[in-house]
Amino acid sequence: MTEKKKKDSPRKLFVDRMRRENRFNEYREGYRAHMELGLPFLKAQFQTMLDMGYQGPEHERAILAGEKEQARKMLDQDVGKMLKDYDINESDLPLEIAFVFHNLHKTRGERHEWGVAPGEAPTPGAWNMLIWATENEGKFMELVIREQLKGKGKQTEEQGMGDTGESITQLEEMLSSALSPNESLQPSTKEPEGQPEVSA
Repeated sequence: MTEKKKKDSPRKLFVDRMRRENRFNEYREGYRAHMELGLPFLKAQFQTMLDMGYQGPEHERAILAGEKEQARKMLDQDVGKMLKDYDINESDLPLEIAFVFHNLHKTRGERHEWGVAPGEAPTPGAWNMLIWATENEGKFMELVIREQLKGKGKQTEEQGMGDTGESITQLEEMLSSALSPNESLQPSTKEPEGQPEVSA
């Protein structure tokens, strides 16, 4: 049985906000001043919280949720700007996977709130994959990585040592000219040293 995560205490919510707003020192000085006037530690802290605008835990949670939503919107805007002019046809991924990969960040909230519509999908399967990926992001990213690795394997094969059309004699001449005058390359017609002779 998994334990439910306990909600943060009202004091912790408030103190965390003070830290985010760079007002923690003001908070600390406030409760220390109240303690000097004779209030016990916890009451001094609570009085300082009230002095600084504390309105209850739900208000603190609403502020935190608003800050997270604002940060998410800014991130989505940044990603949106970056991907706006990207042509998924230029992607190394298959078209459907590329569509999902480049639109997954637009699938926040309810489906009618998404920043992408079914008509934008290259195929009905791509739209269905996008819906699936919103609920299975980890599995989808594994799929993307597998596809990327397949693409890297093809590139390696294409970039492997291929026949340049040079003859062995031409290659020997090129190597000889690259070596210093004292290091001449032995022509390939000689038997390699230390190898047994093969009789025909």
